[in-house]
Amino acid sequence: MTDKITKIKELVEMRDQGLISQDEFEKLRAEVIAMPAMGSTGQPFSLPSQPQRFETVFRNPQTGAVVRINKGSAFWLTFFFGCFYLAYKEVWLHAGIALLLALLTSGLMWPVYAFFAYRIIVDSYRRKGWIELDTPPVPFNPSYGEQVEAIRTAIAEGRDPRQPPPPRQ
Repeated sequence: MTDKITKIKELVEMRDQGLISQDEFEKLRAEVIAMPAMGSTGQPFSLPSQPQRFETVFRNPQTGAVVRINKGSAFWLTFFFGCFYLAYKEVWLHAGIALLLALLTSGLMWPVYAFFAYRIIVDSYRRKGWIELDTPPVPFNPSYGEQVEAIRTAIAEGRDPRQPPPPRQ
């Protein structure tokens, strides 16, 4: 979804700069809207792409709340608490399925569900419309003020902020 929005914004900028005509804009915009989502097969009921990161960060577009989902913690919390952890994350369908499978298999499915917990939770947030952040937001901490200023200065000077600054003469 955010990929489509970005592409449409780029098209609007191109139209406003006079690089493309209104007719070309409408045609390209229709193509962007008709594109299947990233990671989608274009088939109904297809699974979203598997998250590739160890940690995924989402932001709620209405409230601005930020949620971090970590592979390790999702696995272990689901392993030990099963459907209760999924219910805590508000993944109600899978919480119910996990509880039903645990009851039917005398608890044998409880640890098996843990292997799928991270993807289930990430997909749940995607379907709810939460925005996936590329980089986790850095919480404001006044003690980091000098570091933030040094990073800004390094970027403004065109050098890598991870490298130490050159010696002053």
